[in-house]
Amino acid sequence: EPFPSSPEFAKNSATMGLWPASKLGDIDDAFAFTTPKQVRIRDYRLGLLNYILQFAIFLYIIVFAIFIQQGYSEFEPIFPGAVSISARRDTSADTSSANYSYCCFEAALGGTQAEWSADKICNGTVSGTSVTFESTSDGAFPCLYWGDKHVIYQVGLDASLALTTRVGIQSDNRCALDHFYETCTTSSSNETMYWIPGIEHFTLRLRHGVAGQGVDVSGQNVGPDRMKGRLLDRKGDAITVASSDDNFNPGTEFSAEFGDQVTVAEILSAAEIDLDARRSDPADASRTSTIRWDGINIVIYIQYGLKPFTSTIIYDYKPRILSDLEYKVEQLVSNENSTTELVYNRHAIRLLVVQTGRLGQFSFQALLITLVSAIGLLAVSATLVNLIMTKLLPMAEFYKFAKTDVTEDFSVIRDAAKEEDFTELKSLVAKVNKGKGLRSEVLRAIDRAAENATPLPQEELSPCHDHEAYELNDPPTAVSHI
Repeated sequence: EPFPSSPEFAKNSATMGLWPASKLGDIDDAFAFTTPKQVRIRDYRLGLLNYILQFAIFLYIIVFAIFIQQGYSEFEPIFPGAVSISARRDTSADTSSANYSYCCFEAALGGTQAEWSADKICNGTVSGTSVTFESTSDGAFPCLYWGDKHVIYQVGLDASLALTTRVGIQSDNRCALDHFYETCTTSSSNETMYWIPGIEHFTLRLRHGVAGQGVDVSGQNVGPDRMKGRLLDRKGDAITVASSDDNFNPGTEFSAEFGDQVTVAEILSAAEIDLDARRSDPADASRTSTIRWDGINIVIYIQYGLKPFTSTIIYDYKPRILSDLEYKVEQLVSNENSTTELVYNRHAIRLLVVQTGRLGQFSFQALLITLVSAIGLLAVSATLVNLIMTKLLPMAEFYKFAKTDVTEDFSVIRDAAKEEDFTELKSLVAKVNKGKGLRSEVLRAIDRAAENATPLPQEELSPCHDHEAYELNDPPTAVSHI
């Protein structure tokens, strides 16, 4: 029978007016806790599978969702910040033209032939002061030693610059600026081709900063509180750079106070670019050329992120080829006091710096969302094990029997039972639902109603509710092994 309410509690409640039991019923019924009923399947195979799946989900939550993806932080995408890139030649490098296979000697340009081998003499002709050299992409050309400002094109653009690898120089005669007559004619000389040697020895200095809008974090790679970063190759491995700090020591982490220094050769290595490797010409598939001849576009991605479990910003440089198309630009150099102008046909390595990644800060709401989403995956584990248990295993029917309770056919009872039995059953169910009756009384009433109803064929009776037969007879052998 149900436990009676405590008389002392009822008396005190009525006296103090805390709970009007006469109107609202038993306080235990009013604040009863409802919880699902579980079935324990005693089979180590199913239990072990469930634990393995739950352990895998746990690793996903801790390692990937929280640690790698930093699910405890609120993030926002990077907005354009400040970027500056500059370049200068490494004066300690040996830039003698004789050291480069693509350079040749031409007496008209000066120099001493003694340091050159016989096969490195330019195949050109000299007529007065005009020099014409061979114009095939696989031949050697004379090399010009240009200063930094001549090699770099588009000087002054913060996030981009171009380092010239080959230049064709052409002299044009134009009309005077104040000439308005149709009798004016122009003429152009032949283009003379030169290599610009030793581009790999140029050193880049990168300075940049970033700040969040919705999150209160910011940083820059200069100054005493500078961010730390790395140069990564295409595999994601950090590359050791020659000058990683203020003392020009090699290392895999940038920490120089006045910006990061990296050579063009290190950028090319990270992007897996060989300037002199033969490849199909992007403009003409019937011929081959080199990147040094054509030029190339390289994007240097600066990917920002947070150091795990801190608000410290870190970053990685990721150089990538933008496309296989050449980079070419023509530069006009004129003098307003002269009718002669020069056209520089430049092919270059164009470097474009792009800021990407995300900034963030700790957020309890973000952590809560991550945990709730991850915990929801535990239901996937239970669903998968249930599916395997009831659909795929040889004993699936026995697992279904242990897992599922089948009731009497209430439509038969409702339609065929006597009115007084049905009324009694409804009364007992209502009593149990209020916590004032026992489930066993309801089961006995169902049995009585079923006995008084129109009999059903024996094969339609459910064995799950044949209580007496189940108690008097031994269970099947197969069931005893569940």
